[in-house]
Amino acid sequence: LNDVPVIFTSRAGDALRRDVHPLRGLVNNRPSDFALTQSRLADTINIGVVCPPKDSSVFESFLFSLLQSHGVNNEAKEDYLLPYPGFQQAYGASLVMPNKETPKWVNPGEPDGNLPQLNGVHDLANRLIRSVEMVAALIVSPVVVIYIPQRWLPWFDYKDEMQNVDLHDYVKAACAQRGIATQFVRWETLANPDKARLSW
Repeated sequence: LNDVPVIFTSRAGDALRRDVHPLRGLVNNRPSDFALTQSRLADTINIGVVCPPKDSSVFESFLFSLLQSHGVNNEAKEDYLLPYPGFQQAYGASLVMPNKETPKWVNPGEPDGNLPQLNGVHDLANRLIRSVEMVAALIVSPVVVIYIPQRWLPWFDYKDEMQNVDLHDYVKAACAQRGIATQFVRWETLANPDKARLSW
């Protein structure tokens, strides 16, 4: 079977284009909703960040690397993985990042290790939700990026015979109810040396 082509908009925004290779289609064209970007209804994506201080420098470097171009490290991957041209060049929209010294970068605090696990999961979830709300109060229509370090592993979820509480799902659902878009980034993501793959 042939691959189904993905629909894009031409760079001029005046015609539809199709490509079976999604990344090549983005590089050569624009996303299918580019008309919204052209109309300035969605030409800027405002980022807010929730991240503990001890991880902030590394996470800040990662986020700002999304604005830069990155080549492909492994030539064997070039059939499907293309060089990343930078966010603006790839998507035709601006990505506005805060730096870690601004109010749009919020410290949620660390989980309380003295609490029972279930209470700890709820405590961390509520810390993250409050932090997201703080960011959302400062930015119009933000996407709030939440960094999850490995040391928080004991509070990722809780399961027993009566309930299953997942930190990611709990926080995402609560923020969606508030109309706030969120994106979780776990520590493993930052360890990936393939910057092009990571940025795409």
